[in-house]
Amino acid sequence: MIEKEYWRSLNELAETEEFQSFMHREFPDAAQEPPGSLERRRFLQLMGASLSLAGLSACRWPEEKILPFSRRPDDFVPGEAKAYASAMELGGEALGLAITARDGRPVKIEGNAKHPFTRGGTSAYAQASILELYDPDRSQKILRSHGDAAQAVGRDQLDVFLAKLAEDNVATGGDGLRILSGQVGSPTLARLKDGVLAKYPRARWFEYESLSTDAIREGTRSLFGRPVRPRYDLNAADVVLALDADILGTEPGALAMMRAWGERRRPETNEVMLRLYAAESRLSNTGAQADHRLPLKFQDVGGFLLALSAEILQQLGTRASWAAPTSTSWASPKAAKWVKAVAADLVAHRGRALIIPGYRQPAQVHAIAHFVNTMLDATDKVVHYLETPDPARPTHFDALNDLAKDIESGQAKTLVMIESNPVYQAPGDLGFAKLIEKVPTSIHLGLYVDETAEKSGWHIPAAHFLERWGDARSWDGTVSIVQPLIKPLYNGLSAIELCLALLQQPQDAEREVRATFSLGYGAASPATAGALEDPHDDKHPVGRPASVERVAKERGGAATDTKATASVASAPLGAAGGAAGAAAAASAAAGVASPVSTEESGASPAVSPAVASVLPGYQPISVFDRRWRIALRDGFVDGSAFNRAVVTAASPSVDLAAFKEAEKASIEITFFDDQKLYDGRFANNAWLQETPEFITKLTWDNALLLSPTTAAQYGVTDEDLVKISGSGVDVSLPVLVVPGQPEGSAAIALGYGRRSAGIVGGHEKAGVGVAGFDTTSMRRSATPYASHGLNLAKLGRKYPLASTQDHFAIDDLGREEIEKRAPRLIREATQEEYAKNPGAIREMEHGPALLSLFQERESDGHRWGLAVDLSACVGCNACVVACQSENNVPVVGKDQVRRGREMHWMRIDRYFKGPADEPEVAVQPVACMQCENAPCEQVCPVAATMHSAEGLNDMVYNRCIGTRYCSNNCPYKVRRFNFFNYHLDLKEPENRVKTMVFNPEVTVRARGVMEKCTYCVQRIQAAKHTSRLDGRPIADGDITPACASACPSQAIVFGDLADPNSRVSKAHAVARAYAMLAELNVKPRTQYLARIRNPNPALKGA
Repeated sequence: MIEKEYWRSLNELAETEEFQSFMHREFPDAAQEPPGSLERRRFLQLMGASLSLAGLSACRWPEEKILPFSRRPDDFVPGEAKAYASAMELGGEALGLAITARDGRPVKIEGNAKHPFTRGGTSAYAQASILELYDPDRSQKILRSHGDAAQAVGRDQLDVFLAKLAEDNVATGGDGLRILSGQVGSPTLARLKDGVLAKYPRARWFEYESLSTDAIREGTRSLFGRPVRPRYDLNAADVVLALDADILGTEPGALAMMRAWGERRRPETNEVMLRLYAAESRLSNTGAQADHRLPLKFQDVGGFLLALSAEILQQLGTRASWAAPTSTSWASPKAAKWVKAVAADLVAHRGRALIIPGYRQPAQVHAIAHFVNTMLDATDKVVHYLETPDPARPTHFDALNDLAKDIESGQAKTLVMIESNPVYQAPGDLGFAKLIEKVPTSIHLGLYVDETAEKSGWHIPAAHFLERWGDARSWDGTVSIVQPLIKPLYNGLSAIELCLALLQQPQDAEREVRATFSLGYGAASPATAGALEDPHDDKHPVGRPASVERVAKERGGAATDTKATASVASAPLGAAGGAAGAAAAASAAAGVASPVSTEESGASPAVSPAVASVLPGYQPISVFDRRWRIALRDGFVDGSAFNRAVVTAASPSVDLAAFKEAEKASIEITFFDDQKLYDGRFANNAWLQETPEFITKLTWDNALLLSPTTAAQYGVTDEDLVKISGSGVDVSLPVLVVPGQPEGSAAIALGYGRRSAGIVGGHEKAGVGVAGFDTTSMRRSATPYASHGLNLAKLGRKYPLASTQDHFAIDDLGREEIEKRAPRLIREATQEEYAKNPGAIREMEHGPALLSLFQERESDGHRWGLAVDLSACVGCNACVVACQSENNVPVVGKDQVRRGREMHWMRIDRYFKGPADEPEVAVQPVACMQCENAPCEQVCPVAATMHSAEGLNDMVYNRCIGTRYCSNNCPYKVRRFNFFNYHLDLKEPENRVKTMVFNPEVTVRARGVMEKCTYCVQRIQAAKHTSRLDGRPIADGDITPACASACPSQAIVFGDLADPNSRVSKAHAVARAYAMLAELNVKPRTQYLARIRNPNPALKGA
């Protein structure tokens, strides 16, 4: 066995029998029907739910009767894609989006490049939300339960019930009325919440998020005397310590930090690169990218911070007000060296250094970290504290406990649950499934008939965020207007509309959002700011929104509208002013863009006599409406971010008892969000279920993650079922051994094991197996992110897991070559090494001149190419899901993934380096390289894969006969074969809605056809068409593939290599650019920029 420098899994490192068996298969198993009727049924259900995104095999829409428009609506061209700004809210935090619609049908989610906080970045959640919109498992009927039976009722019956409910509660002042919602991040919903509580003074409203970030609020409250919201500016930082904080993954405001990470890790533009330390309780995206990483048990993070902060204060010439920590379980020679070196580095970069505590850590850890940040002079330099809304709100877990007490005591007579699923999401110690049965009247508003809906007396379908009006705030407070792109498919209600019913007001959500807009959002009021900008003015291009003040100055001041009103009813779907949605007035699939009001509200710009004579019926647009349309167009309200808070830190009070040492004989279990299912709300999303988790490469399941040392201690290995018991917990689940996990600590992803998610995530009543394991019963409301004092016992059984980490492995001889070439595949250097010899990266491929076996083509036209910056990539999987959404890539299900048949066009290779307990991690996105001397083209017997005039490696699907020779001959293993027809169920009436998610610009693939990345050739052709119409050449940046568009860190750049001034040409020209497997002379058009690390010399070898 050779000594390995890079390895993909512990099985590969140890060369286990399972790995050898998988490796010796030249191809995955031959295509065959899954055995057994039940397994086949499950297979087809999964394929149907994913719709394979492969569309109709004949590429034709079904025949329908249509009615033509009497006149074409403004700004509507049939078949033309239009993008509209909106936002997606998750956990009270908004993400600015640009939604692409065709003929009134949303088909693709992109980031809003104009948004001042997220700046065009997206997440896997946002990319996959389009599949959620068209999920046929969504709730489609209003249900009223009678015992165990639920009966569908009409909207009129619901309206009568809600009216009677409101009347009864008016009489009692809301006595017994309890409302549970997620975190209220919408300004309009917050205003209506206040209205409900004012109308019903004896009612109570509780907010609960199972992945609560309230420790941030409470930590700053403890330190500053009031809660504030920290906004970290990595662009201004030189040294950062992430303290159990996945700042490049799941932390609040992570998208902004990912963008800053990409900008600060490029040696070409940074003389001083950002240095990142990570001390964490599980191997996260942040830990994988860190220059130095220290694995710590969850409960040892606080003790480590106490020691580190004491060292920092000592180096600053002062003393900590707290005693030494009582727990020393984290202490080791390496940790002691870490404390000295990291403290010295932070102090040396005072004013450009900070500590970021993770939201899962308790409030006390946050208070200490922010106190140290003030001592490091970080305030208002690298961390800005912002005012936070609703400072008196109790924490989410305290609120849920209070609600449980009200139910237990009989005070809760009516419980309204707004888009919340406490039966599944509440910690196990509350027993919410039984509590809800004690409430006489329970009402649930949700997208699905989930676990809570099944226990409720009434269930109301909720409108998807793409179907409703609303508003939301990003982490920095910037307000985005949420506008509907399509008429509600199932007549769902929004939270705003339900609150309006309780307030006995017309259910007009658009009117309420406009009303909130007219009132302003704190820092700047759109009704009084004085801006007067033409919403169609091209002077301010997309991506560079003009501020209100600058526009006013440019135009010499503007009229002020102080009488703006929001009494205008919402524009009908497809009405004039609604652009993409106009077509849907006749088809129930209406998109809505900037609605136009002709009602006067305040001062209006004057109309010239010439205009008046030509358009005698012209009604000028009011100042208010003009601002409203600008906000809709840009996707955010300029100047609406939270005000900065002036804070003064007191020395934090430290309770040393909170840092006590754990029992040696027990195991600690931590709970985390794996960026796939969140808290379980996305469990029925097949795209997310099948996305390989970045570190484990696990799909369709969660597992108990153990370090190699801890696994050996308990005598378990991969797929062993174990039983976790203690403190009222009794859960069985499989083990997955993961490098980098702290010893004595286990981690498990939340959101799995849903029993009423749907036919994808699992539905016991429908006979569909549950995906993953429900571990919410292990959580405790007092310590929701970690459980201690638990026992682990091996059960002696196995549970199969579907992981992609060893796929495309090759035989011993080939792997020996991989070991030799691995440092050339994943090229890395330190900043010091790169500065001394920038040419060293390319010198790795030095060798004799290469000759081609074939005549090489010369192209005088475009030469499309791609560049991937390994220094910027964080492995977030947004590109993987974006590619799946854009290109109709099918989902194949757990069984097929286990056979090595996943269909993703893009994969993210993850390699480990060094010892298994504390490895370094390397990440490399891989898709088709579009080789100029493509080896796949040479072996296809029917010319199904061939070269285009612009150098693209094209696929001709109707020629492909499925020999798979091309896949065998591809050195990058990026071709995917359709072993099955994954859209057999599309003709069934209940599945017709699935077809709406297809991208009509991408050919669907049938069984027996090979497919791969195309550089999003449909976008290339669309850009050519647009440039021809405009009479101009294609400009750099006109074409952005789905992967590059989704990337929050801007790690992927696309363009024309024939243009020496294009970004991709410049990227290919930098010293750290290299071609993977260049020695094969296949001349890939995709090149990588080597990863440059910035380690601390004082920690060399630590």
